Amino acid sequence: MEGQLEVRIGDAHYTLGPGDTVHCSRGVTHNMKNVRETQAKLINLSSSGEMGRNVPAKQARQT
Repeated sequence: MEGQLEVRIGDAHYTLGPGDTVHCSRGVTHNMKNVRETQAKLINLSSSGEMGRNVPAKQARQT
């Protein structure tokens, strides 16, 4: 991970920076936001292979 991200998982809020990790269980609402002027990068792993399947098309197009 590079940069800094604000992450919400369920009702919990975290600020992630370089070297940090976070886990989100299946079915738990989550989102993230870049909180700096610089670019943030992360590695996202999904074991189910169904990432985005339940995301409405309109929401999936948002960046």
